[in-house]
Amino acid sequence: MKIKIRPRTLVCAALSAMILTGAHAAENMIGRQSQNEGLSVVPAPGRVVIDGKLDDWDFSGRIWSFADQAIRNRYSAEVAAMWDDDALYLGIKWRDPTPMYNTIDPAFNPNDGWKSDSVQIRARTADRTSWFTTWYFTPKATPVLHQAIWKDAANSRAGTDESLHVAPDGGTKLGGGFEMAYLKNEDGQGFVQEIRIPWTQLFKTPPSIQAGLAMRLGFEFLWGDPTGNTWPVHRYADNMQPGQTSREFFWSATRSWGDAILLAKGGLEPRRYVSDERRVEGLFKFRAELVKTAARMTLVVEDEQGRRVRNLAGDLLPEDYTVAETDKTRTVEVGWDGLDDAGKRVAPGRYRARGLAHDGLGAEYEMCLYNPGTPPWDTVQGNGAWGADHSAPLRVARSGDWMIVSWAFAEGGSGIIGIGPDGLKRWGEKRGATLLAADDRYVYGIPAGWHIKRGVMIRLDKTTGAYAPFVRDGKELPFEYPIDDLVGNDAYATAGIAATADHLILLLMAKATNAAPTHALAVVDKATAVLTGPLVKTKRLSAIAAASDGTVYGTDGATIFRIDVKTGAQKALNLPGLAAPSALAVDGSGNLVVMDAGPDRQIKIYAPDGRLLGTCGRRGGRALRGDFDSQAMREVSSAAVDAAGKVWVVESGNYPRRVSIWNPDDGSLVRDYIGNTGYAGTGCFLHDSDPALAYVGPIELKLDKASRSWKVSRVLWVPDPAVEGERFAISPGEHAHPQRFTANVKGKTREYMFVPPYRDYLGYKIFMETPEGWRPVSAVTTVGQISGTIDGKGNAVDAPSGDFAAFSPFDAVFWNDANRDGRVQRAECDIVQPEKPRAKPGSRTIPIPMGSGWGERIAPDFTFYVNGIARYRPISFTDEGAPVYTRDSLERLDVDERGDLVPVNEENLLLCLSFKGYANATRIAGIDTRNGSIRWEYPNPYPGVHGSHRAPMPSPGSVIGPLKIAGVAHVNDEVGRVFLMR
Repeated sequence: MKIKIRPRTLVCAALSAMILTGAHAAENMIGRQSQNEGLSVVPAPGRVVIDGKLDDWDFSGRIWSFADQAIRNRYSAEVAAMWDDDALYLGIKWRDPTPMYNTIDPAFNPNDGWKSDSVQIRARTADRTSWFTTWYFTPKATPVLHQAIWKDAANSRAGTDESLHVAPDGGTKLGGGFEMAYLKNEDGQGFVQEIRIPWTQLFKTPPSIQAGLAMRLGFEFLWGDPTGNTWPVHRYADNMQPGQTSREFFWSATRSWGDAILLAKGGLEPRRYVSDERRVEGLFKFRAELVKTAARMTLVVEDEQGRRVRNLAGDLLPEDYTVAETDKTRTVEVGWDGLDDAGKRVAPGRYRARGLAHDGLGAEYEMCLYNPGTPPWDTVQGNGAWGADHSAPLRVARSGDWMIVSWAFAEGGSGIIGIGPDGLKRWGEKRGATLLAADDRYVYGIPAGWHIKRGVMIRLDKTTGAYAPFVRDGKELPFEYPIDDLVGNDAYATAGIAATADHLILLLMAKATNAAPTHALAVVDKATAVLTGPLVKTKRLSAIAAASDGTVYGTDGATIFRIDVKTGAQKALNLPGLAAPSALAVDGSGNLVVMDAGPDRQIKIYAPDGRLLGTCGRRGGRALRGDFDSQAMREVSSAAVDAAGKVWVVESGNYPRRVSIWNPDDGSLVRDYIGNTGYAGTGCFLHDSDPALAYVGPIELKLDKASRSWKVSRVLWVPDPAVEGERFAISPGEHAHPQRFTANVKGKTREYMFVPPYRDYLGYKIFMETPEGWRPVSAVTTVGQISGTIDGKGNAVDAPSGDFAAFSPFDAVFWNDANRDGRVQRAECDIVQPEKPRAKPGSRTIPIPMGSGWGERIAPDFTFYVNGIARYRPISFTDEGAPVYTRDSLERLDVDERGDLVPVNEENLLLCLSFKGYANATRIAGIDTRNGSIRWEYPNPYPGVHGSHRAPMPSPGSVIGPLKIAGVAHVNDEVGRVFLMR
């Protein structure tokens, strides 16, 4: 980046003479996107044939919906509506580079049709609110419509009554009076969709259908990716109520759905689409000379005191404002209308412009980390990426020469994956599975997901992940087959699943503790999902496994049994050296593979006669924290043996998430799959000054950028729940990022970690590296982080106890580790209580300022800022370099702000990404840390995720949805420091 626009002074006198040129009113647009506010429904000129041709239509009432006029020839939809006595008709002309491509099979995933080339119609009439999701199931050339009628027309959370309407292959009649047809454009760059919706489906009791009848109709258009089944690559919602611009959560935002009014006549004037975007113009001109290569420029206007009054232009193209040029330079001229950022005229005086020009910003791929996928991102073939975001891996099963791994739940990524003989992921299924089994052909799971409300069982093809419903009497059963239907009642939940050559064995647990039997085994025909006999009562078990010859094993956590599935009889096995069996598996030779969760914490392999054949993993397991020992295990939840005899082990903890493979001959590690991250990569960050060190919460990874490889090196800190006083967990999945940094304290370079809070009551913690390892050394927090439990919603679920029993969980604490043991003792705590008693016993009021945004950072002098604004400075440092915070550390600034607070000590500046009044318009500000004055600010009209829902499409200089400040960097002496926002 190079500053090429020098400050210049401009005298503003005759402000009344200012003029603004180039402005014009928008028509049906906001910025570069469409903003249709109402749909005209014209009378059908005659009988309407649903064939996709639209040659019998009056299309004059059409609206054109697009997210950005620059790409509307690739992604847009023109919608027209007509009516007659029987139905509402919709005609849609789509522009789509991959038209009519949707591979969501309505037989298996009727709720997922929206993921590709779909329009979702949001309809509200006088007595009914409905959702209609439509798509073209490409493999069978079949139009599909999924209807969901709100049980409470005013409340989507009350549930819906759903029905699925599918046309015969190649047909248009869907049943229920619905008709739908598709026709691809000749140029292959779009298609026509034609829909007939009977009035009897829109109304519970249809009124008299006549001109003037009004309803609300909103449209969500979704364009799919090349897979046709994962996630839309483009989306836009349109037909809005006047003044409404929020297009997120559109499915339930009935206040945003635009009107649709039946007209008496058609032949309407076409609707125009005119943007209100304009050049930056004004009477007062700023000129500057730039190098010819400058690709972008930004200008601000300041008063004589250097205070910013106007962010005049951001990210402009210099060529659009060029008035002269040479071979090496160009002269640009930008006008100013004399207004400030609030649109008010500035006072007469002297003003200057400052600017920045640069050669353009770009991104260069370096590497991915904490994701073992090959590649780490999704691919059309399904082989990229890895597992789930919201949970650690949970189960593993062998399916012939393939291996299957599952996670409990996935919002992003996959909940079940198939791994080929080469060790690479080949397919992924969104549903998670809490229990998993497999045979040579199929995968069987007890799935989990937001839409799954009861216990069901699914079957997948092992090599493709394709849905393979059970078949009975020549007919496919529902893909998600209810366990209640299989068992014949709803008294049981599934606690285990195993597969033999011919059967599935289900371990069932009574939902009611007084039910008899408490546990039972169900033997199920694998092809038809029919019980082969009555349920068999059995003793309480925690896990089961089966050999291909039908031998079934189970454990209660203390003993392993061989189980007769016909009688439920259990024969205890005498297995030497086994203390606490947990995960079970059987290899191809009939040997029993067991995780011993006792002191040995390793896999043990036993012959059928009980002889110990070998072990996998270092005896004693892996330590809770410290150097990462890849040859050891921890928190094992599942095991299986592959076709080559290697033992696969799932470690379901988060420090780290891991699937490992072991050689049973010598017990050594063959390889492992570590990761992946939580939602949106939360908890991941780099060391401030060492780019070869990355972190996922407390997990340290060493990066080799030359080979684009990484490995876990250590876990800095995880408190041991068995050790009194060890607290302050560092989450690998929270949105507030910790900060790893190096600082010179008391003449010595030392390593630290600062952990800001995701919620205010979590407080602020400082960790440091010592010769004995990492430990917490100081904290400004609440009693609930030291004793008792505050849940994720801020509720005190366990009251403080022992030395802290007299305090509220929300009393504040200054803690310093005086005895250097990393444990919290009452004598080390200065507890601050409110000056006045809390109005309510459960009040969450914290008596000192606390809380900040997700991008909070600490200064090199260990000062950190909190909402208010206030700051905490250490009053001293111990001889080992630990900062000491007390009540005297607290200082308040004379400015009322909250949000991300990032100090830049070299400039006496505090960066503030404001969330005051979130999600309404805020600002990004530079605050003088000496007196709290505002040096500069930049408009932030759409802050964070929820603020961005109201935003129009991006335009040069606009800021939409900034979530956190990612850091500050010094570019060079000319440019100075810059900061990055995510």
